[in-house]
Amino acid sequence: SIVSIHFGSKKDSDFVGTGVVIDGKGHIVTIKRFLSDYNIWVETDKGEKLDAELLGVDSETGVAVIKVKESLKPVKFCNPKDLAPGDLLFIVGNSFGLKNGISISVFSGRRDDDDFLQLGNSVLPGNSGAGVFNSNGKLAGIVSFTLGTSIFYGAPEIKSLLKKEFRIRVSPKLEVSRGMDGPGVVLPQNRMMELANEIIKYGKIERGWLGVFIKEESGEIIVSDLVDDGPAEKYGIKKGDIIIKYNKKDVQDIQSFIKTVKETKPGRKVQIA
Repeated sequence: SIVSIHFGSKKDSDFVGTGVVIDGKGHIVTIKRFLSDYNIWVETDKGEKLDAELLGVDSETGVAVIKVKESLKPVKFCNPKDLAPGDLLFIVGNSFGLKNGISISVFSGRRDDDDFLQLGNSVLPGNSGAGVFNSNGKLAGIVSFTLGTSIFYGAPEIKSLLKKEFRIRVSPKLEVSRGMDGPGVVLPQNRMMELANEIIKYGKIERGWLGVFIKEESGEIIVSDLVDDGPAEKYGIKKGDIIIKYNKKDVQDIQSFIKTVKETKPGRKVQIA
C-alpha cells in the first residue's frame, strides 16, 4: 500500500511526501528530501495516523526507511527489466494532498550511467517517493527525482484498468495538471530493496572506496592522484597508473568503474590491473 508521510503535530503537520509499504513488518520506503527525524508519522489510505521511526537514510540515492509498529499491506513487485519503452506506468502518490492520486506516464528507457528508469514526463509535486506501478498493479520502482508537463488522467478508456488493478474510482473527466520541470526518474524496485534491506539491517549504507582520483584520456582510466594512506596507496597503486581491469573484468569508462567500486563491500579484497 501507499502512505503519506508527515512530521510534526498530527493536528498541524508538514506534508513531506509518499512512502511505499514493502513488507508486513511495518517497513516503509521513501525518498528523503526534507524529511526530519522529529515526530514522523504516516497516514494510510484508510485515514489511520501512525507514529513512525526513521531507521536510516542512504545519502547518495536519498532512499530512506521508516517503520511503524502496525502491520500494513505490502505492495507486490514486478521485474523492472521486463519493461519496454512505451509501456504505461502508473504513479500512485499524494500530490496536492490527494490520497493515492494516480498520474500516468510512459516508460522512456533506462539511463546508461546509473540504471535508473526514466519517465516520459515529469511528476506532480508531493510525489517524491511515490510508487510507480506497471499495468498489472505491481511496483516497478519509486519516484526518485525530476530531471515537463505531468497529466493527471481520468479518461474513460483507462477507468476500468484503474478500478480493476488499483481499486480506485476515477472521474470520467480528463483533468490536466502541470508538474515539475524535467522528466521523472525512478529508482528500480530491485535496487530500492537492496538499499532498504541494508538500512533495515545496519541503519546505513556502506560503499566501497579506493582512495584514488581518476581521469579519462583517450578511452583509458588514469590515476591522477591518491589519497594519503588510502587503500590504493597501501597496495602499491601509483599516480599515472592505467586501470584496465577490476576484479578480472575490463574497465569500460569512468562512470561504470566508479559504480562498480561503490557497489563493492568495504573490506573485500579485489584485483586491479
